[in-house]
Amino acid sequence: MAGRQWASFYAFRINAFARGLYRRTLTDPPLARRIGSALSAILVEQHTCISEVDVAGWLPTRPVWPEPGDRIRQSLPEMIDDRAFSP
Repeated sequence: MAGRQWASFYAFRINAFARGLYRRTLTDPPLARRIGSALSAILVEQHTCISEVDVAGWLPTRPVWPEPGDRIRQSLPEMIDDRAFSP
């Protein structure tokens, strides 16, 4: 099989496995709890191991919201047509 065919084959097998596992969780609450707990632990580990140095440059140091009041009052008529809220 060519590379793309293998990838498609494995994607199908993985999806079939995931569908079967999902179906099992519908009737096996202890299994669903174990999977949920394991996934939660993975997410906790990922999110608690990230330091500021790891994400430097990904996000602004200061959020761009809320926008200044003058900018909000200026653009409000473009967003709503209720005169009671227009400046």
